[in-house]
Amino acid sequence: MPIYSEMLRGRDVFAPGADIRVPAYQRGFAWSEKEVGELTRDLVEAFTQSVIFFLGTLVLVQPRSKGPGDVVDGQQRLTTLTIILAVLRDLTPSSDVAHAAHSMIGHDVAAICGDRQKWRMTLNSMDADFFRK
Repeated sequence: MPIYSEMLRGRDVFAPGADIRVPAYQRGFAWSEKEVGELTRDLVEAFTQSVIFFLGTLVLVQPRSKGPGDVVDGQQRLTTLTIILAVLRDLTPSSDVAHAAHSMIGHDVAAICGDRQKWRMTLNSMDADFFRK
């Protein structure tokens, strides 16, 4: 089985069509305020200094038939980034910024029985309900 790697930007990881899943065998979300604060401070510092921020290695197992990629490494960072985007979406007074943030974490799709959300990231069963709220 071939192994591929590529360098992606954050906007690529959360781009339309991205489908990331945390498999059942992965531990639940475990970061505390300390780790979330460190990541947030690092992101803000990189942004204010206009430098590229290296998020670290993310490992996804992608089936050949193009389905969701299972997170092997990077769940805590991806989950935290999704939460940050949701907070920015909910707190910004700008509808353009809110729409841009929302489009990175999910999008509306038309279903047979009406509209519903299609999310970029799905957590395992122990965290999924809390994460959606």
